[in-house]
Amino acid sequence: MVIGQVALAYNPIDLSSGPFGTESVRLENFPVLEKVAPNPAFIEQAHDSPGNYTVDLSKIMKTSVAFHYQLHIENDNVAALAPLILAPLWKTEASQASAILHYSLNPKFNLGDATSVTIRNLVLVVRLEPGSKATSCQSKPSGTFSREKGLIYWRLGDVTFSKDEPTQTIRVRFITEGEARPGNVEARWEISGDQTSTLGSGLGVSMSAPLNETKQDGEADPFADIDENAPPASPATGWKPVATVKRITSGTYLGV
Repeated sequence: MVIGQVALAYNPIDLSSGPFGTESVRLENFPVLEKVAPNPAFIEQAHDSPGNYTVDLSKIMKTSVAFHYQLHIENDNVAALAPLILAPLWKTEASQASAILHYSLNPKFNLGDATSVTIRNLVLVVRLEPGSKATSCQSKPSGTFSREKGLIYWRLGDVTFSKDEPTQTIRVRFITEGEARPGNVEARWEISGDQTSTLGSGLGVSMSAPLNETKQDGEADPFADIDENAPPASPATGWKPVATVKRITSGTYLGV
């Protein structure tokens, strides 16, 4: 499951110039969504126009969550959603449990035109099954062992993964009271910054904006008849992207 939030903020040039009224926005790449829940406190869906909404600007003077959503996932693309692959191998004995954890870039992950991706604040965790008791632990590289929780973790910081890069490996051995059972491994991470613009679902937000006048060839005919009773022409409108800050995070991300 892939879920997310879209938050909006309105930053007027002059805070005293209100009231600020409403603005029309739309969710770009709307068909990728399985479910979407707009915030009824300041979002109203446009009638007969899925993905289009009216926003009460006075309610988003500070950043506020506007939408909760869930992506639609097909069986043939689920393997390409995550950037990181975790592959643990376990060996258990009467008084110890050993694990080799391989982690690498998912070769099916869509990097767009990039050749690498930087995973920020990467934390890897290796656990014994709940109920297993470990008295000590050794690992390479060194990690932080929790005897009470039966786990060891590594704070690896920012790690850049590149295409065709060899798999990276962590080795760990728990000394246990009796034979322990393997648990799961977990990764916690985020992707942020400029590279997120080409990653993820492609979901975005645009706002209504007047279109630039189309330049006409030649000059207007000064002798043409003018209907003085005709109403003024309404300005043509289109859509322009909203300035966006994006972050992709791991949620619950396990390898078994």
